[in-house]
Amino acid sequence: MPDEIHIERMRQALRVMREVVEQEKPFDISSWIRPHLCGTVACASGYLQLDPWHQGQGLGTNDGHDGAFRYPIFLGSTEYRALLKYFGVADGEIFKIYDIFDPDKYTSLRPSPVTVLRRMEKHFHPYTEGVPA
Repeated sequence: MPDEIHIERMRQALRVMREVVEQEKPFDISSWIRPHLCGTVACASGYLQLDPWHQGQGLGTNDGHDGAFRYPIFLGSTEYRALLKYFGVADGEIFKIYDIFDPDKYTSLRPSPVTVLRRMEKHFHPYTEGVPA
């Protein structure tokens, strides 16, 4: 069960995704973070990695071999395992992390940020419900 800091990280993740939706930021679920003609394109995790609040919590970015594959790192773990640790989700519930962040878990090849936000709300709501924002 996530503790208080993990619940706050979930709240902050929801904040970041709401900003992505409201500000219509370039979004691509299939790319952690990558440069693009319009600036930076990222997935949900990528925008968390770029957010100063989450950076302050230790969520980092590994620049991969060519600087294009910039996946999350946290406490010595990478990619989905990093997100599992970051949000304090039990190993037995790693499917929640994959269901939110893995592009292969969506029926559409290019799910919208709204679709990803709704899925994030679905999985984080049981933890954040009843905890004052």
